[in-house]
Parts: sequence; structure tokens; C-alpha cells
Amino acid sequence: DLINASKAWNIAKRYPKVNVAITDTYFDTTHEDLSFTLIGGSNNENVNSVAHGTFTAGRFGAINNNGKGVASSGGYNTSLYVSTNWASDAEVLRLAQLGYRVINCSWINTCSYSTIQNDLYNEIRNIHNTVVIFGAGNGNIHCNGNKAYPASYESCVSVTSVGHKYLRGV
Repeated sequence: DLINASKAWNIAKRYPKVNVAITDTYFDTTHEDLSFTLIGGSNNENVNSVAHGTFTAGRFGAINNNGKGVASSGGYNTSLYVSTNWASDAEVLRLAQLGYRVINCSWINTCSYSTIQNDLYNEIRNIHNTVVIFGAGNGNIHCNGNKAYPASYESCVSVTSVGHKYLRGV
């Protein structure tokens, strides 16, 4: 209810498939609710956060209405590409150049503004017509509560969590 998922579902299923890419640490290619279009990178399951990429992919592209596992907000009309080439601005640019219109990146590069990096994400948005979504840095865990980048560039969507009483997550 907090994010109006039911309303979004009713709208989203009327539109054509959207090419979505996710850069993260690992993706379970045998997950019952995920059907990946393509997988890039090494997909090494010996990383520390083996569940995060799969969880994120489920939010974007889990198969809905199949009576199994999880449901996603966008799974009905998502063509999903996942890449373990994460924390790479070059990978985000490459995916935008390949035509992915939504790219999710659950990582930060730095706690400092960079004109060059800002220009890159402006190009991705303005030239390649791509929406790039970044994690905001998990509150005080990263950047001591200050801005995390690339999430804080105006051309990117910055996402954080909310608590049960609408407080910013940590």
C-alpha cells in the first residue's frame, strides 16, 4: 500500500515490455520466479552478498501470478538483463548504449561530487533516454550521512527505504 503497487500493476501490464538492466553482485539463475533475458559478468556466487542481486532482480522482474515465490512490481512487462559487472560507471553507460531504458545499481562509488561522473550520468539520461536508479547509501552506513554518488546526481533516481512509520531506513 505504501508504494501503491496494485495501482502500478494495473497500469504497467497495459504497456509493452521495458528493457531493464541490473548491476549487482550475484544472481540465482535457477530461481523459480526469474527468467533472465541475458546475464553478463562472472556471476561468482562466492561473493559476500549472494542474495542481493537475486532479491533486486525479483523486485523488477519476478514472474507474477504463477502461485510461486515472490511477485514484482514490474515483472509483467520486463525484459531483464543482469550483470555482475557492478560498481562500474562504464557498465552503466554500455547498458544504456545497448538500449536498456531502466538500469538499477545498488551501489555507490564515492561520497564526493565529480563533474566528470555527473556529465556521464547526464549523457545517459539525456542522450540515451535511460533512467538510472541508485541506492542512496543506507543512511549513516556510507558517507557518514552525507550524499552518496552517483545516487545524488540530479540525473539519477536515488532510493532509500522507509521504516514502518515512514522514517528513512538505515
